Amino acid sequence: MPRLRILTASAAAIAVVLAAVGLWWTTSRHEPAPVKSIAVLPFKSLASRSDDEHLSLGLADALITRMSSIKGLSVRPTSVVMKFANREDEDSILAGQSLGVDAVLEGSIYRTDNRMRITTRLMRVSDQSSIWAGQFDEKADDFFSIQNALAHQIVSALAVNLSSTEKHALAKRYTESADAYNLYLTGRYHWNKRSKDAGTKAETFFRQAIEKDPGFALAYLGLADTLIMGSVYQESWGAIEKALALDDKLGEAYASRGFWKMFKGWQWDDSDADFRRSIELNPGYGTAHQWYATLLAIRGRVEEAKAEMTKALEIDPMSQNFIADMGQIHYFARQYVEAESYCRKALEIYPDFLNGHIYLSDIFLKAGDKDRAFDEEMSAARIHYGTAKGAEDKIDEAIASAREVYRQSDYEGYWKTNLERLLNRTADGFSYYALVKCYTRLGEKEKALDALEKSWENREFMLPFVNVDPLFDSLRSEPRFQEVFRQMGLRS
Repeated sequence: MPRLRILTASAAAIAVVLAAVGLWWTTSRHEPAPVKSIAVLPFKSLASRSDDEHLSLGLADALITRMSSIKGLSVRPTSVVMKFANREDEDSILAGQSLGVDAVLEGSIYRTDNRMRITTRLMRVSDQSSIWAGQFDEKADDFFSIQNALAHQIVSALAVNLSSTEKHALAKRYTESADAYNLYLTGRYHWNKRSKDAGTKAETFFRQAIEKDPGFALAYLGLADTLIMGSVYQESWGAIEKALALDDKLGEAYASRGFWKMFKGWQWDDSDADFRRSIELNPGYGTAHQWYATLLAIRGRVEEAKAEMTKALEIDPMSQNFIADMGQIHYFARQYVEAESYCRKALEIYPDFLNGHIYLSDIFLKAGDKDRAFDEEMSAARIHYGTAKGAEDKIDEAIASAREVYRQSDYEGYWKTNLERLLNRTADGFSYYALVKCYTRLGEKEKALDALEKSWENREFMLPFVNVDPLFDSLRSEPRFQEVFRQMGLRS
């Protein structure tokens, strides 16, 4: 009997041990963390067709557009991933690491005259494991069906639960015309290059897409985004309104309209409403968060602006544009150390990023370091003027001349020279805003206020920033300054 008790006790002890081991085994086998961020890389073309480059990037852009409407999933924008196009030796995992994402989608396209074969693979960046792989072989003109199938299978592989609104956005068809859609993709391909020549090409393709399908909302939005920064911005307003008339659920269009109302219309409350509507419809559109942060900053709500820019950075933490703009917001808050840190991080990602150098120049000037402010200004000048045709041989000479003026007569002498140059500009390049900056730096308040009023009369693009820029603190108590911003609706 005692032996039986011992055996029974031993069996019970062993059971407890086995149960404990089982518990350890199940709890120690961690399930992979859910994918919260993804990069869709440009697809590689396996054929040497001249028009496959835009198709390869276009398919990635289409998937990015569809999936960016999903809450809880951060999708890197096309402008970021396009740098990985045409890189045959690019490791997708390394690309994913550099973009700071949990997963990366890579793929290839092989197209003949009437067939298209697309092979894709979704990989986890942390351990290089394959999450999902698929192959599609369809008619070449059935591009929409391939997009739909791809987007749904990727989302299914990620185990993302979709709302009815997100399901609708994922399956949405913007046009039934394959020709119009291909023209649109080509336009976006050029637009994403962000250069003047590419912008001209993009405008042509967007207009051709509209001719093919006058009911294609995305084509109107592409045209609006191309025109909004130029001198014919009034047409961009018509294109935005047309896009929204065709599709009032197009989140990106509300962001573009909010941008227009902010800088062209000075309609602050209406702009705010449009940005919030854009974010509601497409929370993964980082640019909407960026532009909304800019509006909040201009209105003096810098802490809210920081929070909104943080959301943009959660969507794309490697965007030099978002990072530098976060630096600018800290500059507006008079937090110069933090502002410098953000701008330096942006320049680590892209050393020739113009705005990063411009922001740093302003930061150093307010921090009292004129030498570094001047050096950053020269870096910005080299980037800006060095891209112009025929400027390569002249830029070194111009910078050397500016450095000599600075050496002989310090910052004040350098800005007096700049003032002469600004006053001699032709009507096309004349900027009262630039004069406001120049006169303020030289301490000539009355002339700065005169230029400020002229800038207001001409509704110049950069003028709203004066409301919060520390450079103009010496003018803030002046009644003429306050009246300008009261008329703009930025002061009570």
